[in-house]
Amino acid sequence: MGTGALRPGIAAINIGTSGAIRAVVEQPHLDPQLQSFCYPLSETCWIAGAAVNSGGIVLQWFKEQLFTETSETARHLGQDPYELLGTIAQRVEPGAAGLFFFPYLTGERSPLWTANARGSFVGLSFDSTKAQMLRAAFEGIVINLYLVWRALHPILGETACLRVTGSFARSPLGRQLLADIFEREVGVPSCSESGALGAALFGWLAIAKLQINSLDKLGELEITRPNPDHARIYRQIIPIYERLLAHLKTEFEALAAIANLPNRK
Repeated sequence: MGTGALRPGIAAINIGTSGAIRAVVEQPHLDPQLQSFCYPLSETCWIAGAAVNSGGIVLQWFKEQLFTETSETARHLGQDPYELLGTIAQRVEPGAAGLFFFPYLTGERSPLWTANARGSFVGLSFDSTKAQMLRAAFEGIVINLYLVWRALHPILGETACLRVTGSFARSPLGRQLLADIFEREVGVPSCSESGALGAALFGWLAIAKLQINSLDKLGELEITRPNPDHARIYRQIIPIYERLLAHLKTEFEALAAIANLPNRK
């Protein structure tokens, strides 16, 4: 509601601490594999989508564990530490020199649905830098969400563009990665508090001051378009990421057992 993503072909993505992708559909769809959700928006349309754990909380871990001094420097300079992290990662070329990060630090909902999922780097070498590790983290967050979006395609249909909100969307690198990996135009609404705006709009709808079909143009959008050269690189990277993830998934339970974690099936 708050992003104006109310027509077929527009998907709304929010990446804050966690992340979610949603879109309006004309008919309710119940996923027999329970990989997605669906709930009514109005009497004539429904919202379908899925959620992930692996959003900004991953960058918080990097900030606190690997970039403590950088974060302190940013605070002393009156800068947002996350903006500085984005600037550092943006200096690294797409693909992070063959370094992959799987961002499952807190288990994962879609696409894995296991509390025992764990994060990992693949491709580390003596040449790997902290900046490359950070770039790989940004890319891993977006690729994970991309895999969810692709799994939702039979439900959502073709998606022409994305409306993106949340703290991740404030990062120029975050917006560009979404555009490059999804190969879609990314629009960031001028209203940063889309949830609060959506709640207010529901109130107006309830007292018949608005019609839902009039809400697809809410304010200005800051547009980011895919970089074709970067998109070609990510098209090569994503299949490798998927194959590696398929291997990792088979070992999550064993890793949890070694770490003496509760087996929450």
